[in-house]
Amino acid sequence: MAELEKPQSKEWSEISRGRAARSIAFFDQRLAASPYIAGDRFTIADITLHVALGFGRVMKFKPWEELTNLNTWRDRTLARPGLAG
Repeated sequence: MAELEKPQSKEWSEISRGRAARSIAFFDQRLAASPYIAGDRFTIADITLHVALGFGRVMKFKPWEELTNLNTWRDRTLARPGLAG
């Protein structure tokens, strides 16, 4: 993404990485309590997280590789028609 994002800022990158890690930890904890972000049903909240993680993957941010609840949710989500990747 460096070619698309100029000027680059190492400091801002580090700040953003920390914010992303804290945010995704929140979702991992939330997913320990229910199968989906907002409870027992698949909602726009899950779609939003799915899209955000897709963008994060482009940025080499793959938290599901370390966060068990997020990984289980991701597998469940990717098994849905229309979201299989």
